[in-house]
Amino acid sequence: SMPGRWRARAVLVDTEPRVVQRCLDDGGGHGGGRWCYGRESTYCRQGGAANNWAYGFCHYGPAVAEEILDRTRREVEHCDRLEGFMALHSVAGGTGSGLGSYVVQLLRDSFPSAVLASISVWPFESG
Repeated sequence: SMPGRWRARAVLVDTEPRVVQRCLDDGGGHGGGRWCYGRESTYCRQGGAANNWAYGFCHYGPAVAEEILDRTRREVEHCDRLEGFMALHSVAGGTGSGLGSYVVQLLRDSFPSAVLASISVWPFESG
């Protein structure tokens, strides 16, 4: 990690590269927070799931599962002791809801003894 900053043990996944890039640039806070994220632990692919849960879960999920799992395993290998995962995903759209649900299931299947907290983010009322 960079001096004075902590490296988050995180895998950032989105089909909107601009969103992940902003997290990488901001480092977890507006104007350069205390956290930084590893670029090698991100997954971006242009094009979303068309606001369709089924498309995100049934099509996108299986198509990207190995790439996301590889990045997750790399992060797990850096842990002294894995306790669990915290998955933050939207309940709106197809990527956050469908792909997010698929990733939660993938984590449960791949790491059955790890604690898994799934935090659902509701859409903001005005946009």
